[in-house]
Amino acid sequence: MAKRKRRTFTPEFKGQVVLEALSGESSQAELCRRHNLSEDQLSKWKQQVVENVGSLFVSTEKQSSEAGVSVKRLCQTTTAVEGVPPYVNRLETLEVSRCDQVWVGDMTYVRLKGYFVYVSLLMDVFTRMIRGWQVSRHLTQPLTLKPLEQALRHSAPEIHHSDQGAQYL
Repeated sequence: MAKRKRRTFTPEFKGQVVLEALSGESSQAELCRRHNLSEDQLSKWKQQVVENVGSLFVSTEKQSSEAGVSVKRLCQTTTAVEGVPPYVNRLETLEVSRCDQVWVGDMTYVRLKGYFVYVSLLMDVFTRMIRGWQVSRHLTQPLTLKPLEQALRHSAPEIHHSDQGAQYL
């Protein structure tokens, strides 16, 4: 009997599938059928993300200096729009006590081999459930709108909170 050729997956593919799983829009079984994966494999990928998620928030400079390497930051970051006053932060004194009371949106960049991708997430503060997400090579307005559109198909928050970067306008 011929031995099955082992499939290899790119980090981008693994990340996309794990983000789909975390969004909760499809069950793990559905995702595995759609992508022809075993549930054990997807569970391992999710575990890797959970174990390494903290490293996403360590600055590139710190990672580089610890490794003894000098790296220039080549990704675009968010900025506020000049002349537009910030909205009042309604969350400072708010006690979040129920689902769909507050959704928060944010984005970050993830360095991959030779380039960056941007990840935008929309999360329910009370349940900590990801309501919508998007991954893109570009830091543009659709990166923030797609997660909101995904989430609004299922429910709506009383408050949507973001850091007010230009991508949200």
